[in-house]
Amino acid sequence: MLKKIGIVVFFVFFMLGCSSLNVKNELSNEPSIDKVRAAYEKWEVDIAESELIQYENKYGISEESEKLYLQILERSTKKEELFHLVEVIKGTIIENKTSYLKKYANGFFIKKKIKELSKYDFSGFEIYSGNFKFKKENAECVFVANYLEESIYITVKFRLKNNRWELVDFKERR
Repeated sequence: MLKKIGIVVFFVFFMLGCSSLNVKNELSNEPSIDKVRAAYEKWEVDIAESELIQYENKYGISEESEKLYLQILERSTKKEELFHLVEVIKGTIIENKTSYLKKYANGFFIKKKIKELSKYDFSGFEIYSGNFKFKKENAECVFVANYLEESIYITVKFRLKNNRWELVDFKERR
């Protein structure tokens, strides 16, 4: 008899635990300003904008949501500027105009690396860029330079400083 009561009690607690999981999952699907900020901090501007629209549809437009919307728009613009800069970098490398990259560099060591880079001929290369990783005001991207059957992987780092992207570092990786 005691075993049966123990099994019933265990079953009741198990069911209560499972039902609270469903409540937590339902709450996690609710739109919130915290979700908008989290996506914004990760530079996921499309997700942040979508979450903000859902939030405003449910709770209405507030001063805070308007401020977040402007910040998301600005971050989206900065992200597009970075994508454009990456395309400029790829083009200047292929055209062997690497000295032009000094315009985007700030610092002695990066300018020295660019000077070393100008010694090489990249005219036969195809250059591709991969996904970006963002952390606060920094971004990182992997470039792949293909020549015939050989590939070179280069990690390129950027920093948003004074509202402008600059080339911080690049290094070959294997």
